[in-house]
Amino acid sequence: PGPFPTAHPRFVAPFREAMRLRTAALLLVLAVAGALLLAVAGAGAGDVSAASADMGRWATFAQPGYAPADDEVSVGNDKLVVILALRQRNLAFLEERARAVSDPLQPDYGMYFSRDEVNNMAGPAEEDVRIVKEFFEGTEGTVKFSKGRDLVRFVCSARCIEKTFGTKLEMQKSLAKPGTSPYRSASPIKLPEHVAAALDGVSLNAPIFMPKRPKQPTFPPWRYPAVHDMPVINPNLISGDQFLSLKFIVYCKDGKANQDMLDDGVCSSHGTQIVSIEILVLQHPMMQKVLVLPAIKDVLGQLVGDCGPGGSCVEFNATVGSIQNYASTTARIRAHFSDGSVSAFSDPTKIGSVFLLPYTTPAMLSKFYGIPMGEPVRNPRNIISVAEFVGQYYNPKDLEAFFKLMGVRSWDGEGRTQPQLIGPDKPVAGSVFGGEAQLDLQYIMALAPNVSTWFWSVPGTELATTQEPFLDWLMQVADTDDDKVPLVHSVSYGDDSTTMPAWFKNRVNQEFMKLALRGISILIAAGDDGASGARARLDPTACQQSNPEFPAESPWVTAVGGTQLARAGTPVCQYSTDTVIVSCQDEREVVCSSSTGGGVTTGGGFSNDFERPWYQSGINGVVAKYLRQ
Repeated sequence: PGPFPTAHPRFVAPFREAMRLRTAALLLVLAVAGALLLAVAGAGAGDVSAASADMGRWATFAQPGYAPADDEVSVGNDKLVVILALRQRNLAFLEERARAVSDPLQPDYGMYFSRDEVNNMAGPAEEDVRIVKEFFEGTEGTVKFSKGRDLVRFVCSARCIEKTFGTKLEMQKSLAKPGTSPYRSASPIKLPEHVAAALDGVSLNAPIFMPKRPKQPTFPPWRYPAVHDMPVINPNLISGDQFLSLKFIVYCKDGKANQDMLDDGVCSSHGTQIVSIEILVLQHPMMQKVLVLPAIKDVLGQLVGDCGPGGSCVEFNATVGSIQNYASTTARIRAHFSDGSVSAFSDPTKIGSVFLLPYTTPAMLSKFYGIPMGEPVRNPRNIISVAEFVGQYYNPKDLEAFFKLMGVRSWDGEGRTQPQLIGPDKPVAGSVFGGEAQLDLQYIMALAPNVSTWFWSVPGTELATTQEPFLDWLMQVADTDDDKVPLVHSVSYGDDSTTMPAWFKNRVNQEFMKLALRGISILIAAGDDGASGARARLDPTACQQSNPEFPAESPWVTAVGGTQLARAGTPVCQYSTDTVIVSCQDEREVVCSSSTGGGVTTGGGFSNDFERPWYQSGINGVVAKYLRQ
């Protein structure tokens, strides 16, 4: 991007005029709202609880895996973070301006507002600030207002949280991961009515956690049978770039599992030996490969297998290479005996199929998408931020090892390949638990090797669940100076939208809108569970409805779906009958799906929380065309 734009002075006059014209209407609304508040106040005893008309902001629910923390040891002096969200002003006007500066067809496109201009317009009423400040500064906790004074970071001990919010905390039964909180609120929050009236909500109860999960079937661990009449393949096939690996055991002439190592001769203690293994690799629709591997140590791997209680056996493993990528693949095997006889082939119904796919390397992505990896960066405002939550860290040594292995940038010189760290990092925890953070950082920095990158770590979790502390992160981003804040933020996190209260989703969406008004782009992963969302993993009935994940469903972010390469880029490439087979050799980008070999099925769908945004509307828009199909 070019120079960072600032707000045009002509926006100030229309804003003042609009405010003058709306004064009478605003006074009427305030009068009605005041009457409603008085009516609510008369119904209670001065506290906001789950019984109030606004219960959605304060109610809590039972959470599996937590136990009451009644004893002195459980709830003590651990410092917990709660984000307080004060009510904002002028949001309709700000959204109107955000549309104007974000739409390339509008004359005001690119005329972004500064941080201070946004804060001055959206900031809460002075009286609300005073009320919140006086109440929370009267506790033993610490209070830090954002620069816009619309968000507050309240840090206090667990006992202090219980006392301040009139609630009870529960503690996670199992050991909490580094960077996550073991606590959650177990009873409704109770705040003085005038304090609650100044707030949209507090992160102590947002987002709400998953509803009770349906009972899942339990299965015994998989074992090889001790007696069988054909070889058995472990159902967990391993696939890679043009190769397939399989583990299996063979059975001797007497039907018993082989217990002899390769050096001793397979089945030598049972009479007739097995001298070779025939592997048949089958690929859809009509491809196959046959190999006969001698039963020797230079060809097969071996280890002690599990053939049930009291049953010992030897498990072999073999890898077959030079297999076609982009095809559904499975395998069958049979044993060749020294007397010239052969066993039956293994049962094909006992194992699934896998897709062989090329490795997704930075070089492959650069070539396929035309990303120039050696381009110099001429604008110092080119900064990418990678946001990480829930105890996800990275290890600098792992990052440098990845760069060296992939050959994507120089690794000489201390600090040349490391991002700017915002927040804490725990490298050892990153190597163990940081799969998400390491993946995000390694590939973003590899594909933009000359762009400054920030690793924005917000390790805490919302106390209601182990979900991402989005408001804490958004408060930090919003406070960053205009000449320093990254213009692009990558977020590969999301949650089941149905588990979050409406106020929380609306407030996070408003924060995204305010960042858009400043010219800041937020890219968020669409999820890994198709249009039905994460709940479908545990509840098959959830597949009957669309449930995109939050915050990817926000109209003020760019939701990014997953893609993969395949040789089925057009429908005809997937066509086959008994007499006709269409084979395509061109590699094309397709939607990532388990049906085409993807590790996940990418998320997406129609939001249940927000109206279709203006940029997707119109009778000739892509959404309208889709709905007419």
